[in-house]
Amino acid sequence: MQQGCDDCGLFAIAFATSLARGEQPGSFFYQQKAMRKHLVDCLEKQNITAFPIQKIRRHGSKIPNNHIQSGLV
Repeated sequence: MQQGCDDCGLFAIAFATSLARGEQPGSFFYQQKAMRKHLVDCLEKQNITAFPIQKIRRHGSKIPNNHIQSGLV
């Protein structure tokens, strides 16, 4: 869930990236504090990769998930 109103564009790009990868973006909690740096890194490397997320276990505890390194095709 987005905190504040300054990162709408980042979330739109993160959602679009997840959709392009065949993922369901609504099932992720994006790590908002890391998103801006991630996007800048992707643009500098000219390679969009999955945004940093946290997956949620069925019991409600968060599991950190590493960046998925495959790029968009």
